[in-house]
Amino acid sequence: MRQLKSCLPDCSPWDVEMRVINASGEAEPAYKLDRPRTCTLCCFNRPVVTIHDVREEHDEEIGSVVDPSNCCDMTFKIKDGEGEEAMLVKGGCCQWGLCCPMLHVHPCSEINFDAEDMEGNHIGSLTKKVPSPLHVLFASDVDHFQVAFEGDEGHTFDDPKMKCLMMAVAVFVDFRYFTDNKS
Repeated sequence: MRQLKSCLPDCSPWDVEMRVINASGEAEPAYKLDRPRTCTLCCFNRPVVTIHDVREEHDEEIGSVVDPSNCCDMTFKIKDGEGEEAMLVKGGCCQWGLCCPMLHVHPCSEINFDAEDMEGNHIGSLTKKVPSPLHVLFASDVDHFQVAFEGDEGHTFDDPKMKCLMMAVAVFVDFRYFTDNKS
């Protein structure tokens, strides 16, 4: 999978297992993100990651994150477990954090994404923060993401599944656009 990621990043598969610490202090699986191998070419067969709740009492598909073909835009469609569109996460390509991440001043140290429900209400945000210029030079694979579950006019994430999907978007955005360490 690593070799495919280096030469065909849009086609490479990956899996992520999220764990939670239980009452006895042991880590146990909670969620699994699955991005199967695909033959992605431009706007055809776009990358999709599926999120599963793998806890014993649930064992269900929570939803999926799709990266549709948007020219010069980082927009993600989030679908619920039934395949219905639940929210959009939008981030433009004209952000200072994408253009000059080495400058560690406010507009250049972040990349922002807004989450909207299907009615267009702002319900949250996702921010990628560049830790410092030294991290970019010496540890380029270190990323910091901040996920906020609050929106305008009292719109909030009340559903834990939607919160999990928003966290999955952060992982997907990182793997899709910001993980390019050749080592």
